[in-house]
Amino acid sequence: MHPVLWWILFTFVCIWCQFFIPGVDFFAPGLVLMMQEQRLRYGVWFVLVWILVLEGTATIAFGSSLLWYAMLVFLFWLGRKVFESTNFLFIILLGAVMGLWHVGLFEMMGQLQNLSISRSRLISQGLVQSVAFVAEWLLIYILYKNRVRHDRQL
Repeated sequence: MHPVLWWILFTFVCIWCQFFIPGVDFFAPGLVLMMQEQRLRYGVWFVLVWILVLEGTATIAFGSSLLWYAMLVFLFWLGRKVFESTNFLFIILLGAVMGLWHVGLFEMMGQLQNLSISRSRLISQGLVQSVAFVAEWLLIYILYKNRVRHDRQL
């Protein structure tokens, strides 16, 4: 399968998954995989589409998705200095920190808009985000490695 077709299909599947588990970002593991594959051109274009999708469907003011992905890119860049980018421990740590960031980011954005957001719901969404991030990354890593035509190996 051609990589562009893979990422288009991935986008539609993620949108469908977010319908069933709201509050969880299913696009983030895809961005990590693109950065691991060093497909930055795809990453920029698809992240722009994903941000528009997430911002268009959210109740929080514009900007939370930008902060979300900026933190993900920063953590990936920082973690890659310590770990191999495909190291499973690195992915677990990245998922855990992104789960914490989910709670902190939405707590902050809710306060800026004077929204009452249930802290217990935010914490449970953060936990689900952490687990879903790792599980999804593992699944798409295996599928991508076995199903997509590669110019270079992972």
